[in-house]
Amino acid sequence: MLDPKLIEGTRHSGPDGVRPSSRYAHPRELPAGKKDSPIIAIVIGGLGISASGTADAFAKLPASVAFAMAPYGADLEKLADRARADAHELLLQVPMEPFEYPDNDPGPQTLLTSLTAEQNTDRCTG
Repeated sequence: MLDPKLIEGTRHSGPDGVRPSSRYAHPRELPAGKKDSPIIAIVIGGLGISASGTADAFAKLPASVAFAMAPYGADLEKLADRARADAHELLLQVPMEPFEYPDNDPGPQTLLTSLTAEQNTDRCTG
């Protein structure tokens, strides 16, 4: 479920200083007798682009796998709500300008150095 305290706030945290990475992270369950162990993240990217691939990810992957949604995918709000309901951590996968741009074009909504901060923000949010 979305935490309303994190909807608006500072650049990297909610108004009360809570960071989304802390609020939404799943608790770690360490093996018995282990004080600490490495953290490994599995992130499946590009969700929202292929309807069948996205459906497979939801049907076959456990909640411990994080999902990265493409900003130009279909029905992102609906998919994000479902991912949260299924306890997946959720990321926005934003394409960034490669060194060889425009010969190497990563697609729509790419963040570009030639755009203003506001224009790049719009590409992530809208």
